[in-house]
Amino acid sequence: MKKKLLLLMALVMILACALLSSCDVTGNKKPTDPFAEVTFEDVTGTYNGEAKTMAVANLPAGAVVVYSIDGAEPVAAVSIVDAGTYTVEARMTDADGKVGTKTATMIIAKADYTLENPEQYFAAEYTVAYDRGYHTPLPIKALPDGLSFIAVGDPVVAPTAEPATFDIQFAFSDPKMMRNYNPPAGISGIELSVVKATFDLSNVVFDDAAVSFDNAYHSIDITGVPEELNVRVEGGGVAMGQYPVVATFSFKKASDADLYELPAPMKATLSIGIGAVDLPDIFEDKTVYYNGKNLYPMVPEGINGVASSATVVKNADGEEVSEVILPGVYTVTVTFTVSDPDKYQAIAPKTYDLTVAKAPVIVTKDPTWKPVGA
Repeated sequence: MKKKLLLLMALVMILACALLSSCDVTGNKKPTDPFAEVTFEDVTGTYNGEAKTMAVANLPAGAVVVYSIDGAEPVAAVSIVDAGTYTVEARMTDADGKVGTKTATMIIAKADYTLENPEQYFAAEYTVAYDRGYHTPLPIKALPDGLSFIAVGDPVVAPTAEPATFDIQFAFSDPKMMRNYNPPAGISGIELSVVKATFDLSNVVFDDAAVSFDNAYHSIDITGVPEELNVRVEGGGVAMGQYPVVATFSFKKASDADLYELPAPMKATLSIGIGAVDLPDIFEDKTVYYNGKNLYPMVPEGINGVASSATVVKNADGEEVSEVILPGVYTVTVTFTVSDPDKYQAIAPKTYDLTVAKAPVIVTKDPTWKPVGA
């Protein structure tokens, strides 16, 4: 009797499930979610330039699926190259139009950027001259494309007793590389020293010089000295001979001594040789007018280097004359004796023509004169 009762209860359950379409013919309850068996697994990997994919598994027959990556427009398949963390939603639709979703995560880690021998791009020690600018270590050869650097440390301007220390951190200037790679390890302990600057003296002119004796003091001029410097020139003389001349420098501002190397003294030699007498410009052809007086030319006294002179005047007939009164052309020759033959060169005679022209007639009106009959 008990067995009959159990059989009857089973038949009732089968009929009830069939009527409600929630059980199969064996009496097992049908699942209400058509996508209950679908799986959507997370994916992890490392960037290598190739696409990473992911897809649902166990999709019911006749069902279709599309994927949305980080909320973007749906696509038929997942294919991701760049490093990052992505949330992917799978939207499924079965043959009866029922919709279901599954969510998974794709994580693509950045790859490590390999830089062979990073020390080849930077020197261990740098020395630069003061130039008013800020200084940090700079590459000694070009970095690979897309790679940049940051010098970590305080930029140096003025010379210091001890070098400054910097660390080099590598970074990426290319956005795609920045997204997909970890930068290479940096370099530590690079030293940089700023030393005193040396002045550019290429425009300074301070050369040996030679002058002729003229009984005046001579030295050597210096030009082109940088504006930050004072200069003092010592040495020179009057008498014939050779004189050492020295140009010494000093700073206009005392504080510049911390920034610049003071140039060493410059030396030159002044040679004073036998001189040439500087004659006045009077021994040239000239014209004067008859005035009834003796116009005999005279050499002025006090010409530096001239002890004496002698003048010879000849008329047009070649006769030496002692007076120059009448109109005509006279030839004048002047000879000179130098005051010290060891100091002055001999002076060649000067010859020129002195023309005495007829005096012009000057007509004046007599204020007392009146016409006849006036």
